[in-house]
Amino acid sequence: MALAGVHVKTIQSVMRHKDVKLTLDTYGHLFRSMEAEAVQRMALMVGGVSPEAAANAPLTTETNRVGSVAN
Repeated sequence: MALAGVHVKTIQSVMRHKDVKLTLDTYGHLFRSMEAEAVQRMALMVGGVSPEAAANAPLTTETNRVGSVAN
């Protein structure tokens, strides 16, 4: 669920964890992969893109960054 973008509180509820700490202790490593996506989307919004457009924008990958130089 975490890799599909489901909110951590929703996962907590579905998995019936007593608190979100258990959910994050168990699945926290999966949420870290979402950090790069969040940073890219925030950069789009800071650059003037609407939140709706940023949410649907295609994102770059580490190996295919916009402006990167291929060797």
